[in-house]
This record gives sequence, C-alpha cells and structure tokens, in this order.
Amino acid sequence: FKYNSLNAQAEYTFPRPNLRAYAGLRFISASGKFPALSGVRITNLNVIDYSQNGLQVGGVIAFKKQHEFVLDLGVLKYNDNGGVFNSTGTRLTTNSSFTNAFIRGHYEFRF
Repeated sequence: FKYNSLNAQAEYTFPRPNLRAYAGLRFISASGKFPALSGVRITNLNVIDYSQNGLQVGGVIAFKKQHEFVLDLGVLKYNDNGGVFNSTGTRLTTNSSFTNAFIRGHYEFRF
C-alpha cells in the first residue's frame, strides 16, 4: 500500500488586526492491491487507486475580544480508478469519482 499526502496553507493578517485571510492546497493519493477472500480461495483482487486534490480559501473577522466569524470556500476533486478485479484482470466493480464544492460559515466564541 502506498499513500502520499501534501498540504500547504498560508495565512495573512491585514493591518487591521481583526481581519485574516487564508488559502490552502491539499494533494492526496493512495494505491495498493490486496486479495478478496471467498471462503478459503482467493477469487478477486481489490485495487485501491485514488487521488484527491483540494483548494480552500477563507477569511476570519474578529469582533469584540473573544468572538469570530469564519467563512470557508472550497473545492475537492476525488478521482478513483480502483475497484474489484477477477483473476483474469477484468474489472467487476468500479469506484465513483466526484467533485464537491462547499461554502461554510460559522461563529466562534472563545473563553
């Protein structure tokens, strides 16, 4: 099994101390093979082969001393070439690939 991950994020605080912005990238990939057991015999091969790439940007507005509002925007692309293969190499099942986009806002209070 092979797994790779790279994450990078940068944050900038504006001259006004109550305003911050950030952006981040994420790259993940994994691959591997292992047998699918049926009773005592090995009948199929499970294959893991995916990559995930993501971009996230956001900002934070701090007001008063312990209060913040956070807004995140992001896109995540998941590409999967894995599945279940029989002993001759024919693909029996596939795994889905997808793209997600999100907007998330939340309020934080710190003691």
